[in-house]
Amino acid sequence: FNLANLMVSKGCFDDAIQYFGESLKINPNSANTFNNLGNALKDAGHLQEAILSFNKAIKIEPDHFDAHFNLAVVLQCSGDFGASYLSYIEDNKIRDDEPKLKHHIGVLLQEQSRHKEALEWYHKAIELGWNDSATLHNISDAHNEQGAYDLALRYVEQALLLNPQNTNSVNLALNLTLKTCDWISSGIQLDVDAVAKALNLGVNPFTSISFEDNAHHQLLRSQSYSKKLEQLDVLDIEEFVSPVRSGGKLRLGYFSSDFRDHPVLHLLMGMLREHDRSSFELYGYSSGRVGECAMREQAKGYFDVFTDINEMSDADVVKLARGHELDVAINLSGHTYQSRSSIFAHRVAPVQINYLGYPSTMGADFMDYIVADKVIIPEEYQQYYSEKVLYLPDVYLPNDDKREVANTNTSRSDFGLPEDGFVFCCFNSSYKISPAEFDVWMRILGQVEGSVLWLSNSNKWAVENLKKEAEKRGVSADRIIFASRLEKNSEHLARHKHADLFIDTFNYNAHTTAGDALMTGLPLVTKQGEQFAARVASSLLHALDLDELVTRSVEEYEALILELATKPKKLKAIKAKLAKSLTSRPAFDTKTYTQNFEQIIKNAGCIVSGN
Repeated sequence: FNLANLMVSKGCFDDAIQYFGESLKINPNSANTFNNLGNALKDAGHLQEAILSFNKAIKIEPDHFDAHFNLAVVLQCSGDFGASYLSYIEDNKIRDDEPKLKHHIGVLLQEQSRHKEALEWYHKAIELGWNDSATLHNISDAHNEQGAYDLALRYVEQALLLNPQNTNSVNLALNLTLKTCDWISSGIQLDVDAVAKALNLGVNPFTSISFEDNAHHQLLRSQSYSKKLEQLDVLDIEEFVSPVRSGGKLRLGYFSSDFRDHPVLHLLMGMLREHDRSSFELYGYSSGRVGECAMREQAKGYFDVFTDINEMSDADVVKLARGHELDVAINLSGHTYQSRSSIFAHRVAPVQINYLGYPSTMGADFMDYIVADKVIIPEEYQQYYSEKVLYLPDVYLPNDDKREVANTNTSRSDFGLPEDGFVFCCFNSSYKISPAEFDVWMRILGQVEGSVLWLSNSNKWAVENLKKEAEKRGVSADRIIFASRLEKNSEHLARHKHADLFIDTFNYNAHTTAGDALMTGLPLVTKQGEQFAARVASSLLHALDLDELVTRSVEEYEALILELATKPKKLKAIKAKLAKSLTSRPAFDTKTYTQNFEQIIKNAGCIVSGN
């Protein structure tokens, strides 16, 4: 027994497992030995055997605190959250005064988006004297996910005071700063260079898309983060074997955390409807927040099989998807929230594709392809993408040409806009707005008399901070108008008629919002950048034969916006050209788009299978 423990301390887990086995031959009723054996098995990557060993320890000694705790941890690692929670709760009955246990229960609940419950357990740990930076970070993140950004900022500040080098906390602080447009935070002084370096150290790279426009850095961050997902032996899952079927339809699996009223589903809905069902079988796997809505119900109806995998373990999802014998699996979430991309690390189909929800490379060997067009990823930029590129011929971004635009008789004043004066518009999320474009916008407002800027009301802190930033730049806060969320998307589309020009953000362009504006006839000026997210709007404009609205420098961007705002005839001509392109160009032709998408999917299947 002691020799086995020594082997564990040296990292020699196979030897430790052997010696624990010898010890159990001598004393088969030792709960401690089964517990320690379970830990060695877990560290060696044999999770199912570890679970059996911990259960044997508990059978011998039902109140064995460490065995219950370790069982809960390994069940959590394997993605079996329900069983893990039950084991943690049993452990809490044994020892109600253990703060570390309460922290772990909070983590488990937070992984399931049960943020309110998680917060209760974290605070119980703190009440017992647990003052850990990880707990404070998690409390901040839970508040962040609930939209309580002020509380989130307060707790991440405390976490960074305890551990300034925690890259996850640095990333979260940056995320909150971007969301609230708190560019000069008194509480969190973020050094830009330090943050840029920290984001290369295995934290989620999604935040950095808004932080800087650098395709190479984004690749490095994604590769670093994906290494965490590539532990192929951790679930004891057998090596993937491609399914062998004789003919039949191509089986296409869509995996998403956003099968709900979300921009991804708004974009995808038309393609789901238009898929050629004589050639494709569609499988949907939903990993996101559970909550039925009309859009989710409609989407579910387009699938041959639709499964809510939110409560399933990774191992069970992998087995389920493999059992469906998919030909192609499409990851619609990438490295975004609740994506479950670790499932793809175990491979669920011979072809795995990164598409739509995450506008960047995943930096992962287990993702075979990324979908784009020649504007978004020119051939010379392929070096910044770990995936091979599947090129769509016309445009990358899908749109639903059957989306309804409400027939409303609203006026500008209904939305707080002046009846006269030029209305600049940007309905992008607040985290996409940086001081760089905001400086330009304020200079433009200063030169176009009576003009206003119409922004999306992302959160009350962003509203307050942006008004302050306008005043700092000599522009009255009253000239920044904020649009609240409308219940019906058709009414949101309809209110675009009250704007004169959509002006884009830089590092992370308008994507869904660009489609919204253009399909309603509202012209858009963008600055084309380097990385994927900074080229989507220019891709849409190119597909509409409106390349004259694509700029490539801040100076060119500012000059073009001023020209269109002060030369009504030129803007009128642009709007007329846009109206013509909407009917003559394929950018918003959902059926054609779907046929093109199906063709590149078929080609990808042939390339990988060797058929």
